[in-house]
Amino acid sequence: MSGVVLGRVVPELGAEALSSQRFWDHLERWEPETMQALWKGLLERAVRREGIDLSRLCYDGTNFYTFIDTFNVQNHLAQRGKNKQGRANLRQVSYALVCAAHGQWPLYYEVYEGNRNDSRQFGEMLGRFAAFYAGLAPAGAPRPQTTLVFDKGNNSAANFAQIDTLGLGYVGAVKLGEVAEWAAVSNTGDPRWQACPGLEGPRPSASRRRSTGANEPWW
Repeated sequence: MSGVVLGRVVPELGAEALSSQRFWDHLERWEPETMQALWKGLLERAVRREGIDLSRLCYDGTNFYTFIDTFNVQNHLAQRGKNKQGRANLRQVSYALVCAAHGQWPLYYEVYEGNRNDSRQFGEMLGRFAAFYAGLAPAGAPRPQTTLVFDKGNNSAANFAQIDTLGLGYVGAVKLGEVAEWAAVSNTGDPRWQACPGLEGPRPSASRRRSTGANEPWW
């Protein structure tokens, strides 16, 4: 009891009320919408108090396998899909997380079915994230120009179009097959690669060109 934060915040609670079993007894009473509303309230206070930088955000999705039985129909999130640990025979749950680049503060999350395509989920999540994110800036303060960082598994013309609509900057990645001519260029000594200024630590090299297709990124 002495090591539990709630025991200090609400001292009239007894040890039995804060036991692990009581936590599990009541968890099913919480709807996901209620949990996210509570999370947003806590996060708004943290942003104001800690001055969390919201200008650079990182997005990633992953999954974890479970041992939930095949015939357990009470859980709809655990589904069989492509598993990063090679356990496609097991039902898995997927989740996505948006963090502040500075300090790795978690800002937004979604849990979804283990058989859902990550790129499609990313596109569906963007609109909900934008609405959630709009309320995080302190009252009266404009939302900062935001850059979203994500990996190549989320690339699609529809997703880039939505990012443009939401007015977000972005840093992404491309598959080698999409830039085969650049993959063959040595990144040491070739003048087409230039060191990126303004970065701490080792500076990566980059080259920029504009793709000819609509809604396609800068390389």
